[in-house]
Amino acid sequence: MKNIILSADAKPSVYLVPDIVAENLREYCLEFSALYDFENDREFEIIDDVHVESNHEMTLSYDETAFIYWLNKIKFPNETSTYVETLDWEAYDGIKPEIYKSCPWFNF
Repeated sequence: MKNIILSADAKPSVYLVPDIVAENLREYCLEFSALYDFENDREFEIIDDVHVESNHEMTLSYDETAFIYWLNKIKFPNETSTYVETLDWEAYDGIKPEIYKSCPWFNF
């Protein structure tokens, strides 16, 4: 398990995820983001751990917490990703704390 940094235009948070996710963070985030149908402005939601087209007002939001939920429920149910901490700097300040300098980062 490795640390990653995720944000959605707000304070970034650190999560502990499977090594393969950390090593390919952009690809996994883009795969997750592709679940949104921008052409038709439709989202998808998770029902019984399966993605289905949503006709409801309550749909899965596409941010870092939803990404972690997707990792845990769909992609890696046997390797639980966990929240570590929220950092005290805004997403676009550009300087990572020393302890997280080598962590991959994705902003949704």
